[in-house]
Amino acid sequence: MSRSERLLDLLNALRRRRRPVSGRALAEEMGVSLRTLYRDIASLDRKSTRLNSSHRCISYAVFCLKKK
Repeated sequence: MSRSERLLDLLNALRRRRRPVSGRALAEEMGVSLRTLYRDIASLDRKSTRLNSSHRCISYAVFCLKKK
């Protein structure tokens, strides 16, 4: 799987959820290490993807902004 496919899969995995999910659970679901997941999330963040992270429980969610 290419990196771009993995990033798209990560976004889709986050969009399927109604509640934040832990990094460990996402890494396990995607079959990557926790460190790889963190790098992918940082990459999405640099690309202006609206991610909300809670550092207390290390969970992630995607925010979709509607165009006006």
